[in-house]
Amino acid sequence: MGKARSSSPRDVLLIARDISDSVQVGGLKTVAAAFALDPATGMILGSGMAADAAGAVRDLLTNVSAAANGPKTPRLLCPPELLSMVEGGLPASWRKAEVAAVQPGCEVEDLFDSLVGHLADREQPSDLPSPADWSMLFRQALAFVEAAPWRHVADDVRLQMDLRLGGTAVERVGIILGNGGVTYGFALYPADAKPTGGTARFDPMAPPPGTLAMTLDPASALPGYLVAKARRYQWPDSLALLPVFFAWTGDGAADLSTDEVALLAMGLAAALAGQRTAPTAGDMILSGGRSGHYHVALSAPARVVDTGDFEGLTIDRALQEFLDGCRSRLSARTVRTYESVIDLLRACLNSYGYQYLTEAEHDAVQAAYEAGDEQAFCNLVGAEKIAESVGEFLGYFMIRKVAASGELLRASGTVMGKLVAWLAERGELSQEVAYEAQQRARAAAHDLPRAARLAEILFDTVESAPRVNVDRLDDEDYVEDELTISRVAPERIWFEDDLGPVKVPKAASDLARAGWTVSLALGRVRGQWRIVEVGGVYP
Repeated sequence: MGKARSSSPRDVLLIARDISDSVQVGGLKTVAAAFALDPATGMILGSGMAADAAGAVRDLLTNVSAAANGPKTPRLLCPPELLSMVEGGLPASWRKAEVAAVQPGCEVEDLFDSLVGHLADREQPSDLPSPADWSMLFRQALAFVEAAPWRHVADDVRLQMDLRLGGTAVERVGIILGNGGVTYGFALYPADAKPTGGTARFDPMAPPPGTLAMTLDPASALPGYLVAKARRYQWPDSLALLPVFFAWTGDGAADLSTDEVALLAMGLAAALAGQRTAPTAGDMILSGGRSGHYHVALSAPARVVDTGDFEGLTIDRALQEFLDGCRSRLSARTVRTYESVIDLLRACLNSYGYQYLTEAEHDAVQAAYEAGDEQAFCNLVGAEKIAESVGEFLGYFMIRKVAASGELLRASGTVMGKLVAWLAERGELSQEVAYEAQQRARAAAHDLPRAARLAEILFDTVESAPRVNVDRLDDEDYVEDELTISRVAPERIWFEDDLGPVKVPKAASDLARAGWTVSLALGRVRGQWRIVEVGGVYP
């Protein structure tokens, strides 16, 4: 499966990873890749791929040993966790090879990241950034995140930038993302392009070619290698959001080149300096000793959110104070989870909270929004509205609008229960209101991950079963809808209107509950109802 180049190095460094969350190959449910390189020259000697890391290592060793010249067997170096895989996968010609454990440096890990990007059909630069380049960019990104400029600058405020990298000057437009509470980060557009608002790596509203971007995402939403890269470059565990950097070309997302890393770092620095009404300039010493210079000016005045004149505890202040209290008593890992849930709650409230407002409250929030405050709901509305939104957030937003893991779904119920209890202790909620909201939160913490797991089992069941040609079914033998479970028995489920029984694995019937809704399509084949498509499961 892999390829190898002819070479006879004294040492060969081997590295392997599971890349299932980034690359799909044929019908494999899991994918692992391995590659070998000459540590003295950095030349890649070969690669291997299989369903697991051990298989990828065996494939790699077979390819590299077959292409090696000369009788001398090289010493094989690998990370400690691969030691047994390498020793167990040695081909006959290398059975006497010395195998030693080493810890690969950042440069090797970055090279593997580039290989994963290539396998994922993402364009790779000819000049890969060095560890010093990445370290510079991550440090500047950290300064940006800690300053949180999106709290004060709306997404439509354009920062006109003149950036000079060495002797080359370019014009760019910077946009700070996050004031709307949905996507956080920064985009650096070409000066002659009109920003589209699309900055996600797979956004259907693609940014113009030449755009450089940093998005901030929870670790649970990212491929493992991107999380590992952030940790490798000292991104703090205490921060819930991690940076992802990419360029946009005419063919889609691409990894950054050395110069693009430098430009994005300067753009982030300029964005922090450019929030003043007067034009601002600054100098930077970039990685490798290169000089950088920026000049930045606002094309529109920054819109500053000011909640100081509002009476009572607003949602925004309540959430900040709740998290502050959590940071003082919970582990860093737990705090990251709490922060992720609270960020999602903000997005839900800013998007759907209007339905809980009186007409006067709605008018006030609408006026603030039209004036530029894209988080007007959380910035203006009182914290008591949080309890009213528990059902909407847990019962709709988290399961229909967020691709959340079972762990995050469980945590969302737990965090909401803790938040409601905290509000009651502060006197912002009555005990009756708090109790009802807490009951909903406890039920969600129990049911949401079970429903997510049920959806996974049903999906796997459909994928592994023989395909049903629904076009050949009569109308009365095909149903596609959101159906409510009416009855459950071991390995059987019935749906509303007496549809069933539908045969399912015992693990599915153990999880299913009457009253839950399933988005699915049923087909009746030879008198037996079968699930032919499945979407979500909603408690």
